[in-house]
Amino acid sequence: MDGRDFTVKLAVRRLFWYEGLSTQLNVKLAAVVQRGQSRTRAATEEYTDLDVLGVGMTPGYQVLLKVADCKSVGKRIAERLFWLQGVKVLFQANTCYLVRPSEVLASSRQLATRLDIVIVSGKGLTALQEFSRESGGDLGSQHPFFDGSVYLAFEKTLASIDSSLDRVWRQRRGHCLCCGVWPRLA
Repeated sequence: MDGRDFTVKLAVRRLFWYEGLSTQLNVKLAAVVQRGQSRTRAATEEYTDLDVLGVGMTPGYQVLLKVADCKSVGKRIAERLFWLQGVKVLFQANTCYLVRPSEVLASSRQLATRLDIVIVSGKGLTALQEFSRESGGDLGSQHPFFDGSVYLAFEKTLASIDSSLDRVWRQRRGHCLCCGVWPRLA
């Protein structure tokens, strides 16, 4: 995992957490597909992965989904915007963010507006984190939930657990226990 991208992902995770969302990094977007002519042989087909996923509930008990594409490199912005728009439609996300540590050109911002995608870059990411911290409380920047080394150690430990706990590992990685895939697409 690229260290620069990982730092940005943790920053967005913190932002989503301050907004009251449950968060997950590197969520696989896949579907169950039939293999061959037998209906009993099902497999998963992975489409892509979501850098940061935030899931919450509105006061009216509707599911709220936020997705962020976090890259430390500012190249190919238009391509990523169109990809993110496709993810938004497929995943039925409420809000999608394109997060870049450096500033983004005005033409890219105009395209993002037309595609209903929020661009967060440079000082904007810092400002949003400060606002969220003030309004939602602060767990502290040193909290293990936001510490990259703790997160990586946790993932490594989960990957090495006994196979009898495989169901726990799949659930932790975001897989539905009944069908093996999450989110399940119709």
